[in-house]
Amino acid sequence: MQKQRMNVEYAVDWLKILVQTHSSQLMALGSEDLLNKFGPCIGLIEHRVNCLKELSKVAGRLDLLINQIKRNNNEDNLNSANVLVYEDNDSSDSEIEDTGEKSASDDEWDEDIEEDVENMDQDDEDNDESDADDAEEMET
Repeated sequence: MQKQRMNVEYAVDWLKILVQTHSSQLMALGSEDLLNKFGPCIGLIEHRVNCLKELSKVAGRLDLLINQIKRNNNEDNLNSANVLVYEDNDSSDSEIEDTGEKSASDDEWDEDIEEDVENMDQDDEDNDESDADDAEEMET
């Protein structure tokens, strides 16, 4: 196959030089004679060009598929590997979880939440009273 390709390359180069060198004589032949003499060559060239277009499309599609497969494989590798693993050597948190006891800060946190809830309830009651006072003032 390589040998046939080389023969075609030589033939194309020879034909190119022939047309360049003898272009004036070829033009004197006229279009009908020229078409009759070079018709088989033109048909062969057109056939190869059409095949080249189709092969280029197939090659492009294959390249796209190969690149997509590579990209998907790379994404799978990135997703499967841990980026960062943190190991905490401090055992104080694990001791609390094991015993089930609450720390002092947990108790303070619970107290703060209870105070906030009580304050919100008190604010709601104050707002209700002031709304009632405003309504009475508007009636008078």
